Amino acid sequence: FISMVSHFVASAQNPLHIPDTLSGASIQLQIRHDSVQFYPGSITQTMGINGSFLAPTLILNRGQHVQMQVQNALTDTTTIHWHGLHVSPANDGGPHIVIPPGTTWSPDFTVLDWASTYWYHPHLHHKTTEQVAKGAAGFILVRDSLEAALNLPRIYGVDDIPIVLQTRQFDGNNQI
Repeated sequence: FISMVSHFVASAQNPLHIPDTLSGASIQLQIRHDSVQFYPGSITQTMGINGSFLAPTLILNRGQHVQMQVQNALTDTTTIHWHGLHVSPANDGGPHIVIPPGTTWSPDFTVLDWASTYWYHPHLHHKTTEQVAKGAAGFILVRDSLEAALNLPRIYGVDDIPIVLQTRQFDGNNQI
């Protein structure tokens, strides 16, 4: 029994995915359909932001003004919500700010938050779960001077490792 469990766990493992990072005053994001091989010999249809699955980690600084360009390359309407950030309703990306297919939404705001980890994701009514489960989500790391003074691991992807925990269910064709 133990050897069967060990074999299953070993064959079900994928390498740890560490997303790229984006920072600066102007950030370009494209949400799109793509695919990933989660299971040997089987391709799963996914969504990603600037990639095939998940999204780059956005590194922002408290007090920084940022201009986002969010292009919807999906065949469906979407949104992008900056979960936890204090932004005006016009820049929030909740269900009321839709991005139709083939269009770009351009929110801009000043980062008001203290150092912390946030996330961004689609937030379209009746579509949030599907779009996030297929991979359209990413981290936001806000930095500030107080956090910079702390003796913390700082090398992203080496000793400061982002870990996304999600549940996802696959059908008989290995599709989400």
